[in-house]
Amino acid sequence: MATFTKRGKGQWQVKIRRKGCPLQTKTFETKGDAEAWAREIESEMDRICNENEYNFHQKHYIMHERAYSSAFFECGRICE
Repeated sequence: MATFTKRGKGQWQVKIRRKGCPLQTKTFETKGDAEAWAREIESEMDRICNENEYNFHQKHYIMHERAYSSAFFECGRICE
């Protein structure tokens, strides 16, 4: 989530905190620029998190599929 703080001399500081991600911070001359940057960074963080979650589930699916296949081929049927 992005937090916007007005600094001296009309500057805006943005801090983006996400669980599992390093703090992202940057200072801008206008709030509009700060908001645009925050949207871009948050979008990138979402993409990375979704990609990591997909890879996690894909890895576990493959692992379970291999375990099932090896059990099936050892017995010629599903072993119980």
